[in-house]
Amino acid sequence: MDAFATYSDLGTRLRRTFTPDEQPWITTLLKDASTYLRDDVIGAQVFPQSSSTVRFWPDGGRVDLPNPPLISIDTVARDGVTLVDGEGYTRRDNLLWFGSDKPVDVTFTYGYALAPASLIRWTCVLVSQTLLPIEQKLGLTAGGFVVGAD
Repeated sequence: MDAFATYSDLGTRLRRTFTPDEQPWITTLLKDASTYLRDDVIGAQVFPQSSSTVRFWPDGGRVDLPNPPLISIDTVARDGVTLVDGEGYTRRDNLLWFGSDKPVDVTFTYGYALAPASLIRWTCVLVSQTLLPIEQKLGLTAGGFVVGAD
């Protein structure tokens, strides 16, 4: 999964240039921090942008599309027939309303095309907190993410 920040983002904040040998290591730490933020803090895939097709079973005619931010609803189909907003269903933000509880297949796009600045900053904060202890071989002390042995 893509990291929210790059080693250049971190280097700018730390006033440090990472060597070509350090860059893959820093990228791994940034990916670990991003995974921690995505999975344990936010609880959603907010970056990078992605599309999914999911079969939903409406509950009382309602489907809540997961994983904000919702960018677009690309197709909605029931029994192989494409439905149109306002005719086969009604959309309100990330909710879809149907006239029945029969299953529907929804293809939707979610996530930001660019990582939000706040997530870039938080990723850099988490990694910067771990750099000194790791470089001194003292282990991890922040962030809850795991660094694999290389």
